Amino acid sequence: MSAPGLESRLIELARRRGLLADTGSVRLTDPGMESPATESLEFGPRISALLNSGQLRHQDLQALVAELLQEPSFTVTIAPGEEPGTPETLSWLGYRDLRILGAGANALVYRAHDPRLGRWVALKFPQAGRFRGHLLKEARAQAKVDHPYVLKVLEVGEHMDCPFIALQLVEGGSLADIAASFSVETRVRLIKGAAEGLQAAHSQGLLHLDIKPDNILVDTSDAARPWPYLTGFGQVLDEAQQTDHRCLGSSPNAHLYTSPYASPEQLAGDAAHLDRRGDVFALGATLYTVLAGRPPFDALDPGEPQRAIPVPLRRNPSLPEDLEAITGKCLRRDPRERYPSARALADDLQRYLEGRPVQARPASMAYRLGKWTRRNRSLARLTAAALILLLGFAIWNFRAAQRQALRIQQADRSAKDVEGMEQQLRIAHLARLHDRRPEVAKVRETMGRILLDMATEGREAFGPCAYALGMGHATLGEWEAARSLLNAAWADGFRTPACAQIRGEVLTHCFLEAKAAIRTTDPKKRQETLDQLGVELRQPALASFQVLRQAGLRTPYQQAMESYLNHDLASALALADTAARQASWHYQADLLRCAILNEWGREALMVNDLPAAKRHYLAKLAIAEALVQVAPSDPGNWIVLGDTQWNLTHTESTPPWMERASQSYETALRADPAFSKGYQRLAESMAPLARAAIHRGEDPMPFYNRGVALAEESLRHDPLGTKNSALCEALLWRAQGIETLGGDPRPDLERAGQTLKELAARFPLDAELCRLLRFVAKTRAIAADGYGEDPLPFAHEMAHWAQETLQFAPGSLAQEGQWHRELIDLAGYELELGHPFSTPPAQLEQRIQDLLAQLGPSSSSLRSFSLISLGQARLFKAEERLRSGGDPIQAYESAMDAFRKSLHAFPEETPLAQAALAKGTAQYGACLRARGADPKPLLREGLASARSALASKPRLGDALFAERLLSYVLARCEGSASRERTSLIRLRQWAEQHPLERRGAEAYLKRWHLSM
Repeated sequence: MSAPGLESRLIELARRRGLLADTGSVRLTDPGMESPATESLEFGPRISALLNSGQLRHQDLQALVAELLQEPSFTVTIAPGEEPGTPETLSWLGYRDLRILGAGANALVYRAHDPRLGRWVALKFPQAGRFRGHLLKEARAQAKVDHPYVLKVLEVGEHMDCPFIALQLVEGGSLADIAASFSVETRVRLIKGAAEGLQAAHSQGLLHLDIKPDNILVDTSDAARPWPYLTGFGQVLDEAQQTDHRCLGSSPNAHLYTSPYASPEQLAGDAAHLDRRGDVFALGATLYTVLAGRPPFDALDPGEPQRAIPVPLRRNPSLPEDLEAITGKCLRRDPRERYPSARALADDLQRYLEGRPVQARPASMAYRLGKWTRRNRSLARLTAAALILLLGFAIWNFRAAQRQALRIQQADRSAKDVEGMEQQLRIAHLARLHDRRPEVAKVRETMGRILLDMATEGREAFGPCAYALGMGHATLGEWEAARSLLNAAWADGFRTPACAQIRGEVLTHCFLEAKAAIRTTDPKKRQETLDQLGVELRQPALASFQVLRQAGLRTPYQQAMESYLNHDLASALALADTAARQASWHYQADLLRCAILNEWGREALMVNDLPAAKRHYLAKLAIAEALVQVAPSDPGNWIVLGDTQWNLTHTESTPPWMERASQSYETALRADPAFSKGYQRLAESMAPLARAAIHRGEDPMPFYNRGVALAEESLRHDPLGTKNSALCEALLWRAQGIETLGGDPRPDLERAGQTLKELAARFPLDAELCRLLRFVAKTRAIAADGYGEDPLPFAHEMAHWAQETLQFAPGSLAQEGQWHRELIDLAGYELELGHPFSTPPAQLEQRIQDLLAQLGPSSSSLRSFSLISLGQARLFKAEERLRSGGDPIQAYESAMDAFRKSLHAFPEETPLAQAALAKGTAQYGACLRARGADPKPLLREGLASARSALASKPRLGDALFAERLLSYVLARCEGSASRERTSLIRLRQWAEQHPLERRGAEAYLKRWHLSM
C-alpha cells in the first residue's frame, strides 16, 4: 500500500472507531503542521497534522496501526532499492517491521529490524516540533561512552529532515516498570551497574543530569542475570563547555530536568556549582525509588531549591540499614557530604553485596570496640576466640537445623507435586485418542506454582523445586529442559534416590536421542562425537544410577539403562523385556527396547546389510504398534511409530511406508495439536514425498511448501524455544526443489541462512549448528556463482564455519580435512574471479601434508579426500606461478602425482579421485598447449579416468562435466570436426541441465580459448 493509501486507511479507521469527528476542521495540508518523524514513517502529512493539533493521540495511532496490521490485505510500499519484507510490516530507510515501543513527551521509539546486519534495534525519533536538534546531541554524547552498562548507539542520521538514532534493543523494560519484580539484591546490583556506566560517562567529561528509573533499561533475556543499561543522554552537559552558561536557566535543557530526582544545585539552576556529585544525588534518588517504591521527594517547581526530608527507608523493616545509610549519603543537601564520584558509590554498593562494612555507616560502638581490641591484642584474641567459637557453633547448629527443616518441608511438597503431575498425564496418555492439551495445561499450571515457590521460598527451596520442575518437563517429554533443571538440583546437593532415578532416566534418554541424531558414517567422526556425549550425558547418568545401587533401589528398567550405557545392548534388551512384562502400563521400557532395535538396524544399514536392518526395524515396528494401542494419547508414541515406518523405507522401496509415517506424525498432532516435534517430523517427511512426486511426474512444490509451513508451526509451538533447525532444513529442501524445476533458489537459501544465524545468536554454538551454517553458505555460494552474483562472501563464510567446527572436536583430523576442502572451494572461486588467494596455496599445501603425515599410509576415506585436496592445492600453486610469470610445470606434475595416489587410497572414494584427476588434466593440458607441448596423452588419461568414474557412479557431477569437457577439447586437438561438433552439443546439453555450474565450465573453456 502506498503512503497516501496507508494514511487514508488510518483516517478512515479512526473515524469508524469514533476517534475523529471531522478531519475537515483542521487544515491538514498546512506544511507547518507536518511532523517529519511521522511522515518519514509513511503515515503522511494529514496524520501528522492530526497528531500536532491534538485531534489524534499517539497511543490511538499506535492502536490503529496495530489493528490495520491484522488485516490480510494490508501492505506497505517499500522504498526503491529495498527488498520487500512481510506484507504486514512498516519499513523506513532500510529498517523493517517497525512497531511502536513507546511515545514520550519528547520522542517516539520504535522496535525495528535491520536486515543488513540481521538484528533488532530501537529507532528513536523526536516528537513533532520537539527538540529535534538535541536528538543528535544526545546520540553523540551517548556514543562517546563505550561501556557494558551504557546503551550502545548503533547508527545516527537524518532522513527527510528528520534526525534519528538507532540504539541497541533491550528485551525487558525500564527499571521504573520492572524493579518490583526483582529481589532487593538484584535491584542493588542493577543500580551498581548503572553507577559504573555513569562513572564511564563522567570519565568522558559528561554530566548526565537526567538520572532516573526510566533512563535505566534492564535486559531480562537472561532471567538469572538481568543486565542494566544507562541511557537518556538528552540533557547531557559537557564539563568542558560548562562555563558557557552562567546558569542552567539559560541552557535549552533547563526545562527538561526531572524534579523528583534532580539535586538541589541542579534545581537552583547554578551551573557554576554543578558537578558529578549532582548525578550521584540523582542515582541515590533512583536507588531510593526502586527500594521504597516511591521517589524520595515530590516534584517541585524547578525554581524552588528547597526539599522535603525523604521518608526513611527503615519504614520497610526488611530493608537493611546499610542501604538506608548509602541512600542517605547520596541524598545529602551539601554536595561535599555525598559520595565524591559514581565509582565511590558503586564500590560501597559492592561492599554491601559482599557483606562487608559500608563507608556510609558512621563510627559506632563496634568501631570503638575495634579500637580497644587493637590496644589489648592478647586478651582480646583469647576472649574473642572463645566467644566466637561458642556463638558460632550455636548459630551454625540452629541455622543448619532450620535449613534442613525447610528443605525437608519443600521436598515433601515437591514429591506430592511430582506424583500429581505424573499421574495426571499418565492417565491422559492411557485414555482413548483425544486432545491432551487440557491435561498439559494443568501440569504447566502446577509447574508455574513450583517456579513461584522457588523464587519466594529462599535458597533452601531451590534443589527440591528444581527437581520437581525437571520431573514436570520429563513428563511432558521436554528432555533438554528436564536435564538442565535436574542437573541444577543435583549440583545444589539435592541427591535423593527419587532425583537420582529421574535424572538417570532423563540423561539416558538424551544420550539415546543424541546418539540417534549422529549423521556421519565416518567411523572416526562418529567415535569422536560419542566420546563427547559420554562426558556430557553417559557418565553423569551412570553416577545417578550408582546412587540408586548404593540405596538398594534397583529395578530391571534401571538395570537395562545401565547395561545400555555400558554398551551391553543384548543384556539391556533382555532386562527391558523383563521390565515391560512387569508393568505394561509403564511403557518407558518399551521405548528403550525400540531405541536398542533402532540402533541395531542403523548399524546394519551402515554395512549395507539390508535383511538384518529390516529384521530389526520390523521387531521395533511390532513394539511401536503395541505402544500406540496402550497409550494412544501420548504423541511421543506416534512419533516412535512414524520414525520406525520411516526406517523401513531404507530397507525396501515401498512408498506406502513413507505415507504411513506421515499418517503417524499427523496422529501425533491429533493427540496434541501444539506438539512441536510432531510438526517437525511431518515437515521432515515432506522432502522425500516431494521427490517421490517428481518420480511420478507430479508437481513437488505443494510438498515442499507444506514442509516449510509445518516447520514454521514447529517453531511457533515450541514452548521452550529450543534449538530447532527444522525451518532451515525445510527451506534448503525447497530451494533444491526450486532449482531442479529451473527456478531461483536464492531467496530460500537467504532465509535459511538468516534462520540459522538467529539460532546462533540465541544459543551457544555447537558442531551441528556450525555444520548447517557451513552447508547453507556453501550452497549459497554455488547459487551465487551460477547466477552471476559474487560468490566470495558466501565462500568465506563457508570456510569460517568449517574452521569454527574445529573447536568442538579438538584434534579431530576429519574436521580438519573438512576445513581444508572448504578452503579449496574458496580458492577455486578466487581463481575463477581473478582474485588473490586469501590462503596462499603453498600454506594450504603444507597444512594438508601435515594432516597426511598424521594419517599415515593406512587406507581411509579421509586419506583419499586429503590427497585429492593436496592435488587441488598444487593446481592453485601452479596457477599462482602462471600469474606471476613463473614456471608452473613442476607444480602441475606434483598435482597429478597426488591425484594418481588418491586413486588407490580408499576403494569407495575412487570415482571421486578419478573425477578430480580428470578435471586436473583439463587445467594442465591447457598449460601444455599454451607452451607448445602436446597435451593429447594427458587429455586421454583424463578422459579415461572420467569415464571410469561414470562407470561406477553415472550421476557423479564432476565426472560428467570432465567427460564432456575433455571429449570436446581432445576432439579439437585431434582435428576431428565431427567429434568436435558432437562433443560441443553434449557439453551444451550438460550446461542447460546444470545452469548453476555453467559459469565454472566456461572458466575451464576460457583456458583453451574456447566457449560454448
